Amino acid sequence: QQQHQQHQQHQQYQQHLQYQQQQPSVHQQPGGSAAPVQASSPQLAGQTQAACASSMDFDKILQQNQYILDQQQRSLKEIQEMEQKRKNEEEIRKREEDLRQQAEEMRKQQEEIRRLEEENRIEEAETQAKLMHIELERLVEAAERECERAAAIAESIVSEQARKTLRDEDIIRVAAEFDTGRATAQAALKVCSTFTAGRHRQLMGAREETKKAASEFIQRIGKADRGLSMTAGRVNAARNPAKQRIEAEARRKAALEEAKRQEEMFKRFDSNHDGRLSLDDIIALCKGEYHFDLQPERIEAIKKSDAFKPDGVPFSKFAVLRTMIGIALGEAQAKKRKEEALARKLRSERQCAQVEQDAKMIHECIGGIETEVRKAEMKAGPLMAYTAPKSNIAWAAVEAAAGDVDIAIGAAKDFIAAAKEKLQAMV
Repeated sequence: QQQHQQHQQHQQYQQHLQYQQQQPSVHQQPGGSAAPVQASSPQLAGQTQAACASSMDFDKILQQNQYILDQQQRSLKEIQEMEQKRKNEEEIRKREEDLRQQAEEMRKQQEEIRRLEEENRIEEAETQAKLMHIELERLVEAAERECERAAAIAESIVSEQARKTLRDEDIIRVAAEFDTGRATAQAALKVCSTFTAGRHRQLMGAREETKKAASEFIQRIGKADRGLSMTAGRVNAARNPAKQRIEAEARRKAALEEAKRQEEMFKRFDSNHDGRLSLDDIIALCKGEYHFDLQPERIEAIKKSDAFKPDGVPFSKFAVLRTMIGIALGEAQAKKRKEEALARKLRSERQCAQVEQDAKMIHECIGGIETEVRKAEMKAGPLMAYTAPKSNIAWAAVEAAAGDVDIAIGAAKDFIAAAKEKLQAMV
């Protein structure tokens, strides 16, 4: 309101100045001279001075008001800028809040997706584990049945009380049957182990009850394997003594059979049936039983031995005689091997000499072939280069040259045939 009043005063002052400028400054007098204009009254002069003073004060007031107005405009501009900045910041905060809400919503969605995926994974793992449990249970039950069957077979020999009523042959037979059943059970256990190999994580599933069931299957497999191994150890503990007794009995029988055979042999070669083997009997023994000729030096050694004294070898010394004959047989075989090796060496040397001779002849044949081929080429050269008309051909010269070529070719074929023959002989 103050500014409005000041503005009205300023307009009045401007109107007063315009009015003064419109009034003439001098009055025209008769005769053409001008007279200064006099004020109409002292009141008008006072008003003029007051107006001038008021105009100066008004300019100052106007400047002050203008300064105040500029400050207010700057303040208003700053307020507007601050308000705009506040609105911008509020908008940014609002957008950030929206983004945070969207991020939170997205996080919740992702967590829900992960939860659903985890549930799906658990369900798939459980489904797969249960299917594996069904198959593994079938395999484990089959393996347990085979282990129980093998244990039932071995029951008659692992029990010491029951084993006393069995012969050694029966124990060996039952142990062999157990070995067959054990092999079948081991194969069934191996199928279980192969089924679980590398699939432990799938077999365990995701829930505790599934893991517990898988652990029970694994424990059952281990228990069956350990039980089978323990039964096998007890079967071997029963079988080994029985086997040793059977082998000892077999050795005893073999010894008796060998003694009987030796006695029959002694009697067969005892020509005069006096209970002693003479030198002729010993030579016949070596020839007929061992298929070699006793050397004179060995005959003398036998004759001078204690086994032969005084005039032959009795049956009680027959084992010593057989030892001496074995030594002589070894020497004879060694001598024979040496002779055979020497014969092979001589035969190899002869073959090598023959191969060298044949190779030399083949080399000569090849040289002859090359010579005859060159001759044939030389003889045929003029015929191939001959270009005269047929009416001017010297047929007698052509026939002579052709005959020479045939002779050279025939000689080359003879050399080739001789080389082939030598090569075939070498092969």
